[in-house]
Amino acid sequence: MSGTNSSGYAESKRLLLGIGDLYISDVFVGNLKGQVSLKYNRKYAYQRAGMSLADQKAELTDEELTLEAEICDIKLSQLRRAFGINQTVDITTSKNMLYRQTMKLSGTSFVVPTHTIAAGTLKVYSLDRKTTGVSGTDYKTSGGSVRRLSGGAFSAGQYVLTEYEWANSSANSLQFGGESSTLPTFQVDYVHVDSAGKAWQIRLFKAMTATNFAAAFHEVQKGTYTTYNIMFKALVDTTKPEGQNLGEIIEESVST
Repeated sequence: MSGTNSSGYAESKRLLLGIGDLYISDVFVGNLKGQVSLKYNRKYAYQRAGMSLADQKAELTDEELTLEAEICDIKLSQLRRAFGINQTVDITTSKNMLYRQTMKLSGTSFVVPTHTIAAGTLKVYSLDRKTTGVSGTDYKTSGGSVRRLSGGAFSAGQYVLTEYEWANSSANSLQFGGESSTLPTFQVDYVHVDSAGKAWQIRLFKAMTATNFAAAFHEVQKGTYTTYNIMFKALVDTTKPEGQNLGEIIEESVST
């Protein structure tokens, strides 16, 4: 579609591209879902001579190229630069994660939880949360297992709600916020195959993240994916000649 800016002298072109693959610096970062939009916006300054009623000359004064999409199944190790974050992903340090589990305390036998409980993190409640268990009075932990204590708040065979932290040795983590350094830039490539089997590729030579990152979490059902909105803004690549330094569109030529 086309339109004008507030001064009436801008032309906006939007190309709807659809589902495809996204690459950052030649590394595949995920599939795209729903609508993918490439927007190329140009602004002009117009000039008239004498008493002419019509513009006789125009000069390009501003242009903006953006690519907006929904990304499926994001991975920190692949997309941390797409967030505009310089920090690297930590893949070497074990991270404590919260876990909630319902357990049945049968008699005074120890019950083994799903994960090994990190020391000092266990909390035990009745299912309605009206009763909070007290360690050493209502329950006891030993070797990562839990058992009820006779005479305590929980009866034999009672189901209780436990909450604890456990060490996830395979977790990836990304700490962020408060950075004042220059935002990272990268090459962005979007590849789309149309209904005729012809491939289109859009490349932003030098890009940055140009929108707030938003993630919506929902119950995953058959045929659905968790998606994350992201938009990239093209910057001028000063290593390329004028007029050819924002991006390019490549269309596959299919022989008939």
